[in-house]
Amino acid sequence: MRHRLRLPALLFLLMLCCAPAQAQQSGRAAREYVKRGEARMGRNDVEGALANYDKALELDPAYAEAYVKRGMVRRAKGDLHGSIEDYEKAHALDPRVTSNNRFVAESFNNRGSNRLHRLDLTGAINDFTRAIEFFPADADAFYKRGEARLINGSAKEAVADFDKSLGIRQADSFQAALLPFQVSLLYASRGYALLLQGKEEEAQSDFNKCIKLNKRGRLFLDLHLLGIETRMDAVKRRRAQSMRDST
Repeated sequence: MRHRLRLPALLFLLMLCCAPAQAQQSGRAAREYVKRGEARMGRNDVEGALANYDKALELDPAYAEAYVKRGMVRRAKGDLHGSIEDYEKAHALDPRVTSNNRFVAESFNNRGSNRLHRLDLTGAINDFTRAIEFFPADADAFYKRGEARLINGSAKEAVADFDKSLGIRQADSFQAALLPFQVSLLYASRGYALLLQGKEEEAQSDFNKCIKLNKRGRLFLDLHLLGIETRMDAVKRRRAQSMRDST
C-alpha cells in the first residue's frame, strides 16, 4: 500500500524532469521548420513555406518569430487579416520581433488603404496608426492617415500627419526618389486641409507647390481636390442616412 502511494509521486517527478527536455526538443524542431520555411520562400514556394511555419507553430505555439514569418507569407498570399493576426500574436509574445519592422507595417498599411477606399475611416485610421507604431518612418502611412482624417473632418490632425510625412520623405534618401509625385499629393491635400481652417495664404502656397511639382499642373490639383470633396460628401450622406435610420 505504501508503494502505491509513492508511485504517482514518482511518476509526477519523472514528468517534471522530462518536460523541459521535451520542450527543448520541440523548440529545436520548430526552429528547423522555420529554416525550411525561409528556404521555401527563397524559392518562391509560398505554400511550402506556409506549411513549414504552420508546423513550427504547432510544435512551439510561443515562437514569436515564427508568427512574423508566417505573417509575411500570408501577406504575400493577399491574406491581410491573417497576416495582421499573426503579427499581433508575435507582438504580444515578444514586442522586439515586430519593432521597427517595415514588413509588419505594410500589412496594416494595405488593410488601411482598403478600408479608406470603402470609407471605413475609423478602421483606416486605426490601421495606419498601427503601421506607424510598428514602423515610425512610414511616410506613406502618415500621408494616408492624414487623408482619412481630412475626409473625416479633422483638418488640424490631417495637417500634422501631412507635415510628418513630408518631413520623412525629405529626410529619407530612398523615399526622396518618390518626391515629385508623392509630394505633389501631399501639398494638394495639406493645402485643402489648411483652406478648411481658413488659412488661405498657406493653402494657396501649397497649391502652387503642387502645380509646380506635377506635370499635369492645375488639372492634377483640381482632380485631386475633387476626389477629396467627393469622398467627404459621401461620408456626410452616409452619416446623415445613419442618423435618419436611428430615429
